[in-house]
Amino acid sequence: MPEDKKHQVIDFVEFLNNKQQSELVTAMDDIISENKEALLDLAK
Repeated sequence: MPEDKKHQVIDFVEFLNNKQQSELVTAMDDIISENKEALLDLAK
């Protein structure tokens, strides 16, 4: 595979990884927000 194509593939994989990470953070923030009282009770 030509070098420029390799770089394009790597860039795309990194983009997908960053997107997935961002979606995971958003999902965790939503879960925490929606369950704040229960989480605070568990922390006691």
